[in-house]
Parts: sequence; structure tokens; C-alpha cells
Amino acid sequence: MEQIYLSNKQDWARIIPFPEMKANLPARRRRAACAPYRWHDASGAARRRRAACAPYRWHDASGAARMVECREVYKYYHTPAGDFPALQGINLNINKGEFIAVVGKSGAGKTTLVNVISGIDQPSSGEISINQTPIHKLSESQKSRWRCKNLGMVFQFFQLIPSLNLLENLTIAMDFCNCCSPTEQKERAFSLLRQVGLAEHAYKTPAKISGGQQQRVAIARALANDPPVLIADEPTGNLDWRTAGEIYDLFASLVEQGKTLLVVSHDKEITSRASRSVEIADGVIVS
Repeated sequence: MEQIYLSNKQDWARIIPFPEMKANLPARRRRAACAPYRWHDASGAARRRRAACAPYRWHDASGAARMVECREVYKYYHTPAGDFPALQGINLNINKGEFIAVVGKSGAGKTTLVNVISGIDQPSSGEISINQTPIHKLSESQKSRWRCKNLGMVFQFFQLIPSLNLLENLTIAMDFCNCCSPTEQKERAFSLLRQVGLAEHAYKTPAKISGGQQQRVAIARALANDPPVLIADEPTGNLDWRTAGEIYDLFASLVEQGKTLLVVSHDKEITSRASRSVEIADGVIVS
């Protein structure tokens, strides 16, 4: 390809058409090439170009799209004996489509990390962004609305509603987000139950199926609104090793479908399944 040397911002803007640049340049060069579009044109074209360039600012050094970013996150709990540091200067980046395992002993700070990343709890200081949304700046009501469509949660104790059947446990999650019609909700719920191998149990209540099956339903519920990110807190803590392996296989299949997955566990077996693992101890990432 012939190299063209340009002397100023106007030359960049005039000579290089944005679609061609977007298609042919690596991410870091695209970011540099985007810069000239921030200066000129009072007609509004500059704003459109800035919007088009924006996604290329949210990449790591390798060019991979970053989905989760934690910067210098601290969390203190106030007790009569003084402040207890649950998280101390956490820095963690997760790229789109990664399967990240966070491991550590009980009390290491794993669940606190999950809670602040998901917006369930507020960090004492630091910044947390998911898919370019600064979670730490949102109000509680804003976080609830954001979480409904952008984040799926899987808990150790399943948290299914015992009085509802499996189908209803999925459709109620869609109801909260008002994402589609009742007919569409039912169709999607059946589709998700088929995906986790439980469509034939759709009209049973949680008490009528095993613990491993309940966790599969919980995963299906986490997917109800098609969020880009899933977070699981000790998802296999109450399961036998064989069932735990089936849950890990299901997680791997979701990552293959493009989901970003963060799993927190004291079970180091998960490190062999994840694309990357992080160990936390005393509120600090040690590896």
C-alpha cells in the first residue's frame, strides 16, 4: 500500500475517508486517525465523526474491546472497631468475550468485588465502568434500570421464586424490564430452558427439580434480557463435582456465543476452564 505523509489535521480530514480507515487500520492507528475529526466543521459533521470515533477509545493495548474496567477500587465497611478494608486498590480489566475466574479463600473479598462491579454495592472510592457506562456515578434507580438490560447475575443459592414454575421465573425477569410482549416472553423463556436442557420441566416449581437443575434455571434467568455481561458468585458452591462440571461447560458455551463472563469461586478447578484467572487475598489482587 502506498504511504501518504500528511502535514496537518485538515489534510487528514480531507484525504482519508472514515469508512476506509475504519476497515483497514489497526485499533491503535484508528484511534490516532480519529483525532483530526474533533477539530473542524461547524456544520455538525465533526460531532458525527466524533461519535463514530468514540468506540475506538475503549480498547486495550492489543486492540481488544474492553467490557469491564475497575480503577483503584476501594471498599471499606464501617464497624464499631473501625473501618474494615474489604477491597484495597483493585485494578481489573476484562475484555469482551473473556471468561474470567476470580479465585480466593473465604473472606478474601470476592463477593464484595462482585457486588461493587454489579452496582449492588457502592465502592468507597475508585471507578468502575462496564461497556463504557460509569457504574459508580449512577444513582440506585439508574443502576437498577441499567442492570436489568446489561447484566445477568447468578447466585450460589439460586434465588428462584419457589411459588412460581420455571417458566414464570424467567418471564418475571422480562416483566421487570418491560422488554417484550407476554407472548414473546413465553417464547424466549422456552428457548432459554431448551438451551439449558430443561424445557420439559418448564411447568414444575423449583422444589421439584435438583440443585444442579435449579442452577441451570438461574443461568437461563440471567440470560432472560440478553445482557452482554454475566457475573456468577460461587455458582457451584452447593453442587457436586459432576454437576459443577456441567455448569462450567454451560458457561464455556455462553462465552462462545459472545458473552463476557466473570465467575467468582473458591474452587480453583475453574481456573482450568477460564481464559484467564485472577487471585484475590485480603482485598488485594495478588496474581
